[in-house]
Amino acid sequence: MKYFKMKKSLLSITAVIFILLFSFNCKNNNNAKKPINYQSDTIDTIVYEEIDTMQYGQFIVIQLDSIEASKYNINMTPGDNYKSLKWSIKSKRNQFYERYSTTPDSLKDAIASEAQEYFYETLLNKIFPYWYGMTWDMSGYSQIPQDGTVGCSYFVTNTLLHAVLKLNRYRLAQCDATTTARSLQTNNDIIIFRNTTTEEFIEYVKNQLPEGIYTLGLPMHIGFLLHRENNVFFIHSSYIDPVTIVIERAEVSRAFWSSFYIIGEITTNKELIKKWIINDTIPLLKNQ
Repeated sequence: MKYFKMKKSLLSITAVIFILLFSFNCKNNNNAKKPINYQSDTIDTIVYEEIDTMQYGQFIVIQLDSIEASKYNINMTPGDNYKSLKWSIKSKRNQFYERYSTTPDSLKDAIASEAQEYFYETLLNKIFPYWYGMTWDMSGYSQIPQDGTVGCSYFVTNTLLHAVLKLNRYRLAQCDATTTARSLQTNNDIIIFRNTTTEEFIEYVKNQLPEGIYTLGLPMHIGFLLHRENNVFFIHSSYIDPVTIVIERAEVSRAFWSSFYIIGEITTNKELIKKWIINDTIPLLKNQ
């Protein structure tokens, strides 16, 4: 298993091959491919070799139901009004801002920590429930839960926008997963795994990553990684059965199977939360 933190000079966008490999449009990846390393002086990207797809047959699609989810304090039942929820989040963010802007610098981190917990629980247990079961489509971009279709990248940007992160949902959704992770991470210190197994990656998450929500990029797909109560879940607009937005245990998610992962911090990233508090724009930090 190999993982490392990417620095500013790595992973520059170049040539058509990068676009083909990292256009995260959630295309149906029936012909599975395994990533292997390729590096040069100016680019660090991925090339592919064909492998058997029979391993997919070992997976059983097991979505969490509301009863099992409740064991981990995960809510799957939407509230009464999504528009009202968004307004309440904005109001709460404004309250954090009032406190943050009038507090001495030495005490700002404590407010940011409180805001982190609020953002985490709100995204997971208030926003996501409205989206579960919505139909996936490669070109879907609806930002209204259960109205139309939504692709994997737009599910990510929609929900973060509705959590009142100031970002351009269209531009970010059209970026590769590395750009998405860097932009939300607010720096170039993302984590990339190559030539690993799914089991090794899950063990890393359980043992090394703090509990929270992360963006997770895979070849041709993107979603949210949830580490909660020593369990790992994948929340995503799935191009595989049931072809809807689901929350699944990572161990049994067919879409999660890979040997290549890109992780970007969201709820564990205090700098991002501070940007949320002060309503600062999240710029696109493209590959350098």
